[in-house]
Amino acid sequence: MRLSGHTQLCSAMAVCGAICLLLTVGTGSGSLTTGQQPAPACAEASPLILSRGGVAPTGWSLASLPATETLALALAELRSPVTTPPLTRGMVAAVLILLGTSLALLLRRHLSRLKSITAALETQRNDLQQAEEALQKALGEWQGTFDAVSDVIWILDLEQRIVRYNRATSELFGEATEGILGRRCCEVVHCLNAPVTDCPFPRMVETLKRQSMEQQFGHRWFLISVDPFLDTAGSLKGAVHIVSDITERKVRELRDQLRSAVFEKIARGGPLPETLDVLCRTVETEIQEVVCAILLVDESGRGFCCSAAPNLAAPLVACLDGEPIAPEFCPCSTAVTTRSRAVANDLAAAPPGTLLATALEAGYRSCWAEPILSVTAVSLDT
Repeated sequence: MRLSGHTQLCSAMAVCGAICLLLTVGTGSGSLTTGQQPAPACAEASPLILSRGGVAPTGWSLASLPATETLALALAELRSPVTTPPLTRGMVAAVLILLGTSLALLLRRHLSRLKSITAALETQRNDLQQAEEALQKALGEWQGTFDAVSDVIWILDLEQRIVRYNRATSELFGEATEGILGRRCCEVVHCLNAPVTDCPFPRMVETLKRQSMEQQFGHRWFLISVDPFLDTAGSLKGAVHIVSDITERKVRELRDQLRSAVFEKIARGGPLPETLDVLCRTVETEIQEVVCAILLVDESGRGFCCSAAPNLAAPLVACLDGEPIAPEFCPCSTAVTTRSRAVANDLAAAPPGTLLATALEAGYRSCWAEPILSVTAVSLDT
């Protein structure tokens, strides 16, 4: 509506100029005042803007005056009390019409340009809104992918400070992730103020390639790798720090190594106690939080001989070595007698003074035994 109003105003200015011309010409069509002489013929070639005395000033032209000053002078001539020839007044009115028409065309041109600019701005606004929506969608998809990875992923700056982490971090560290942003990775992982000796980050800075290390925490093994984060110019801006749980792989590797050691000792005819010791360690590697002992049946077939127990408590080793085989004695005796697995789930229920009570005092909570049979199904040990 505002644009339409300006257009109507311009049209009204042009109409007013036309009416003014008609009135002026009509007034000038009557007889001339007595003593008034017609305008000389050379007046047609004189400037349109005349002075109050009817003589144009020298040294200037209509084109040299701004439109506003020209309009003001023209209006002054119309209001002038000095008698002006009708033809001159008509020419002034024509100037007014020309100026009004020019202003109207100019306004229309600017309004049309303004409409074009407004439409272009609206298009840009829609494009920016669509780009923002696409960016938010891409950011959400990236964050979803970032959190879907089971490995712990951190984005580090050049000072090894954590600037972003994924959901797996909370699963690994639990409530310790509160306030993790801005802290150095060595503070979070190793609880140290400086990187560890084999930290892969300094090596990555030197080579601008992936560097890694294996670290054991308790019974779990982790692969810590650091990848460089480069900008378009190839300059280092940070790093991607990945922590992967490789416990299962390490257990398989250790198990294979121990089994190979057992087979090697057997093949070379090594001492039986050494071979059994490696076998116990293999079992303890495959099954976490257990200790293993191998008891051989002595030559009389009535008692045990503790042949290998690398990590068993010493008081318990002393009790097992030389003890008689009796079903009520312990699961080891039961397994040898029944030639099947024997289990004691709760050592807290063991009678005082028994082997199971001694095991409870040593810190164990349960035990089980498996018989080892010969090719003739005779129990050799447990």
